[in-house]
Amino acid sequence: MIYNKTFPSGLRLVGETIENAYGVSFGVMVDVGSVREETCENGYSHFIEHMQFKGTEKRSSRDISEEMEDIGADLNAYTSKDCTCYYTRTAADDLDKGVEMLSDMYFNATFPDDELQREKKVVLEEISMNNDSPEDVSQDVIAEAVYKDQKIGQTILGLVENINNCDRHSILNFKKKHYTPYTTVVSVAGKFDWQQVCQLVEQYFESNFNEEYCKADDEEYSKYSTCSLVVNKPVDQAHISLAVGTGCGLGDIDQCAKLYLASAVLGGGLSSRLFQKIREERGLAYSVYSFLSEYKNSGYIEIYCGTNPDSVPECVDLLRDTIADFVDNGITDKELKRAKAHVVTTLGFASESSISRMRSNARQLIKLGRVLTIDETLAPYTKVTVDDVQEVSQKLFTGKMASSYVGKKGKQSDCLKEFSVK
Repeated sequence: MIYNKTFPSGLRLVGETIENAYGVSFGVMVDVGSVREETCENGYSHFIEHMQFKGTEKRSSRDISEEMEDIGADLNAYTSKDCTCYYTRTAADDLDKGVEMLSDMYFNATFPDDELQREKKVVLEEISMNNDSPEDVSQDVIAEAVYKDQKIGQTILGLVENINNCDRHSILNFKKKHYTPYTTVVSVAGKFDWQQVCQLVEQYFESNFNEEYCKADDEEYSKYSTCSLVVNKPVDQAHISLAVGTGCGLGDIDQCAKLYLASAVLGGGLSSRLFQKIREERGLAYSVYSFLSEYKNSGYIEIYCGTNPDSVPECVDLLRDTIADFVDNGITDKELKRAKAHVVTTLGFASESSISRMRSNARQLIKLGRVLTIDETLAPYTKVTVDDVQEVSQKLFTGKMASSYVGKKGKQSDCLKEFSVK
């Protein structure tokens, strides 16, 4: 069962009980990520996520870790392009301890300068680690290509110079602007008593919002680009990515269902067209896939392939031919049935995970203003037909696409510059 409550401050709370659950996941999600950052702030959302763990007015960084581990609880956080989430997973009887801990971190993190300087080094190491993973770089670069010169195209980790140059004042100002009751959703999933949760959130969160806050501006509507970007790195593989804007966001659940199924058949699994053609039949890649990224006001389908630099022209031709066949001849009933079965199974597994439900419910409430039940989520997929998939595929994949190349310098990337399917 799903519960909802909005407090006078504007803070929203959502809860979902999970039958036979042992524990409970409690999360605090904030509507902030790289999509909210100016270029000079890129990386601030992620850096703040790190600093929230570095001590409060009554706890040291070590105290935060030890107190949660003393009760066998998980404490973690993540930052994405469009949200930041802090969460605990505890035994049901320890829910109050998790709520109090996240409240202390949310409201009372002190951001001491010595910790800030030390954590800069940690984040810079994380950026270096990401830069050493060409597949991760490829995903960042293709997002930049499809969302050229827009906030949503920025990386989550941010720019090295921003991390080096930020100070306590600039970071705290950014947090004050974006951490408000209007931008925050508290989410709980698993085994809990709803009245107890409401009381805990009232005590530890609502009562601490004691000043006037401005409502956040809506996320900007994105424009799609078809540019081609190249990043030269001395690596053994060439990393090819293609992307096409979908023209719809999270709220268009009917269209998103068609797009997800199209991507699943094209490159979503071992039986997909791209995997069978490029890996199984030609042996040109270990990793080849496609997936759908969805945001509030936009989305895109990305196609990725890692191959030997000498095989880039052949892979690009295969990508083009496979997509063209997919567009021209459509999919079979069997492929559609298989893709739908995957959706049902994936959602079924997710419904058993308290962390998954907590995250999903919080993001939907932030981005859509409502939470969909499992049945409501599945309903659009049941209506999708073979013709629906072909129709969206013809609209998306016909014409020029955004592209990126990450790998050794050479002419092999030239074949991607004007990639199109006609």
